[in-house]
Amino acid sequence: MGGPCRGGLTGLPRSGESRLGIPAWPFPLWRPRANHPASLSLSLPAGKMGVTLPASPGGERLTRTSHRALRQSARPGAGVLGLRRSSRACSCWRHRGRRGRGAVLGAGDGCWSGALRGSAHPRSPLPSPPRPRAKMATEGLHENETLASLKSEAESLKGKLEEERAKLHDVELHQVAERVEALGQFVMKTRRTLKGHGNKVLCMDWCKDKRRIVSSSQDGKVIVWDSFTTNKEHAVTMPCTWVMACAYAPSGCAIACGGLDNKCSVYPLTFDKNENMAAKKKSVAMHTNYLSACSFTNSDMQILTASGDGTCALWDVESGQLLQSFHGHGADVLCLDLAPSETGNTFVSGGCDKKAMVWDMRSGQCVQAFETHESDINSVRYYPSGDAFASGSDDATCRLYDLRADREVAIYSKESIIFGASSVDFSLSGRLLFAGYNDYTINVWDVLKGSRVSILFGHENRVSTLRVSPDGTAFCSGSWDHTLRVWA
Repeated sequence: MGGPCRGGLTGLPRSGESRLGIPAWPFPLWRPRANHPASLSLSLPAGKMGVTLPASPGGERLTRTSHRALRQSARPGAGVLGLRRSSRACSCWRHRGRRGRGAVLGAGDGCWSGALRGSAHPRSPLPSPPRPRAKMATEGLHENETLASLKSEAESLKGKLEEERAKLHDVELHQVAERVEALGQFVMKTRRTLKGHGNKVLCMDWCKDKRRIVSSSQDGKVIVWDSFTTNKEHAVTMPCTWVMACAYAPSGCAIACGGLDNKCSVYPLTFDKNENMAAKKKSVAMHTNYLSACSFTNSDMQILTASGDGTCALWDVESGQLLQSFHGHGADVLCLDLAPSETGNTFVSGGCDKKAMVWDMRSGQCVQAFETHESDINSVRYYPSGDAFASGSDDATCRLYDLRADREVAIYSKESIIFGASSVDFSLSGRLLFAGYNDYTINVWDVLKGSRVSILFGHENRVSTLRVSPDGTAFCSGSWDHTLRVWA
């Protein structure tokens, strides 16, 4: 290491090689000033050469036992032992020739010597603190804390919450309803059958005019029906099959739909039946997995969506902007329902994680969660008053949850029912709960007494969707038998 400015390093040969037979340092190591914080200690044990720096501001000792590693780390553009190189005029032996020309080194031409020798270099900056590392989840743990202990603590807190809920569980709903008069003979029949889909009907929704219905199917078609005449008024062919979600806008002037394309598309409806609806399509929402459900809010300007990516989202229809996202489900979200109140700002969702969650649309936070089902929740529906909601699950049960009591209050099941419930909805009064099942039947439950009052046959395959009309005089069901039926 010929020609250092202030003397060579003791113990190293001044020829082109070190004692170890490897090339000498490409830059000088200056003898540091005593007790200087940037000083470095050098040792040459047999067989290797080590360079050790004192503790850094982060409390770590930085060691380099490889000459080659240290030399490679000193290349321009790379950091050396966490220190910052000088970008100012340099007076070391490498750049002494430039001094006369008044050269100032740029960021890509800096010198590492000053950083290594600390304050011995008159123009070198102070060593910079090490870069902050990404904080690991376990770094915030206190002494004697582990993830296992935290999990057990969370489970114990859940247990305490269940105990508090149990204290309020003083009576069953059917016991309170014992004095309520039983329902009389219940007769409902198929009044209309809507045929036109070429594959499984997956979703349907009523228009607010109590007459028109929109339905979507696995064949990629979305059809608007006149339920009185069974005529098809509009038909849209989607760019994908399995159109799993569709909804009517409150004004009746537009429909929304989506499925395996991961999008929610809005189509305006006009009186001109020959007009090309696909040309006026507007893609509003985009998820990272399939769209499982959608519902307009109380205006045509906003729409709620649920997706297989485990999230729900609120979108602005006009701009397609994401207004709020809702994260909390641990698996696919399969269904959602908006609170019936016009001023309500909550909705409920259910999914493959067996959870039913109530969300605040303004904050994006989950305000209540219920986890009593034993399998996927396929459908959720608010009670007409908005104080409760029902859910249907693959565990062959339907359940009623009271939001004010913050607990499950009723289970609708029978030992003879072994197939999952795919869709649920309340009658206009809230006394009846209609539930479509995978055994091709529709069961009608007395909400208060918890008993089944009727069972409806007609579909030839599983019932996939069911909705009561806005005026409560009928309900429509869709099935994998490619048809929709209007019951009254």
